[in-house]
Amino acid sequence: MNDVTDYNVKSETDSSCQDYITVSVNASHGTSDTEGVESVEEVDDDFSLSLEDIPEGGEKQRKQRIFDVSDEDEPAERYSVAKKAGCISCSVVMLIIFAIIGTATAVFYHYYNLMDFSDSDEVVIDTNVTFSDAELSEVPDGKVQVGDGDIHSDGSVTNLLLIGTDERSKKFSKNARADSVMLLSLNRNTHSVRLVSLERGMLVSIPGRKDDILTHTFRYGGSGLLMKTVRTHFKVDVDKYVRVNLSMFSKLVDEVGGVDIELTQEEAYGLNTPNYNTWKLGRKVHEGVNHLNGYEALQYTRLRWIDSDFKRIERQRKVIVAIKSNISGMTVSELGDLAEECLPYFQTNLNALEFAGLLSDLPIYYDSEVEQLTIPASGTYKTLGNVDFEENAEILNAFLYD
Repeated sequence: MNDVTDYNVKSETDSSCQDYITVSVNASHGTSDTEGVESVEEVDDDFSLSLEDIPEGGEKQRKQRIFDVSDEDEPAERYSVAKKAGCISCSVVMLIIFAIIGTATAVFYHYYNLMDFSDSDEVVIDTNVTFSDAELSEVPDGKVQVGDGDIHSDGSVTNLLLIGTDERSKKFSKNARADSVMLLSLNRNTHSVRLVSLERGMLVSIPGRKDDILTHTFRYGGSGLLMKTVRTHFKVDVDKYVRVNLSMFSKLVDEVGGVDIELTQEEAYGLNTPNYNTWKLGRKVHEGVNHLNGYEALQYTRLRWIDSDFKRIERQRKVIVAIKSNISGMTVSELGDLAEECLPYFQTNLNALEFAGLLSDLPIYYDSEVEQLTIPASGTYKTLGNVDFEENAEILNAFLYD
């Protein structure tokens, strides 16, 4: 008989956790010297391979399950020890995966539940509330004409209305006004970040009331009325909001380590000169780059007596961009600490799934430059009581979606 030239043994596991031994036998034999030969030497006492299965001069691969025969006198109880071990390993891995997912879910809901969730599709307008004569004196004369047209939307774009209210405590008040109104737009396809300031002193149309300024709409009907006013006047798709108050803004700046802001000579003068003795920095700032803490940054964003409210909202965006830059460089641990400290100062109508989606997308925007715009745009109004909303709607939607 010819010698078996070689055979290789290896163990394999298929997709159903079945374990096999594969034997490759290379043999060449003639009719004269292979007569009477029934099998090659057993490989592992588990099975034998018949030479009758090997064509002359060829190579044969055969797979055979591994079986354990417990007693030769009894019927063979066949099962795969390796299969059991493989499936146990799979089970352990799955348990670990489920534990990780469970822990991550618990951590997520812990942070999500720190925020004040407030969601109501119904817009209730208070027709009885009034402001003081001083506050009403800010309302410009004019007649509001809202343009026709459809609301623009894009499935890859998420628009959030950022509302800064004028409370000076942790708790949110129903009597607050929207001291700052911005539109944050995130495009998942282009990774663009766009930030639009809406001038709070624009005269707008309010159902059930006479025309009034944008900042007062929050007091009349909360975030729901404010979002509806933005949608109808500017034809932009926005039905989600994030609200913060003055206390939170100052704390947020402190939690990210302060912000570097370049001050003009006029801004430095304005910050060093307490307005109406209502606040003091406690130190002198200078023209050029200054590192501002939370309180100083807050006063910077409220500064308008040196120039105008339009300049004030530019300063607000400047600080927000600086905060974003600081957050982009934080570690996971630092971000967790930041969330723990600041999320209790947030109010939103984002549900848990929407919030999770937003968080998962955030890393793609870390390196994006923030494009900025102020509405009403230059040349589209005579006074804030006479704004061309149709033209501003076109400008805003081109900025957000083109």
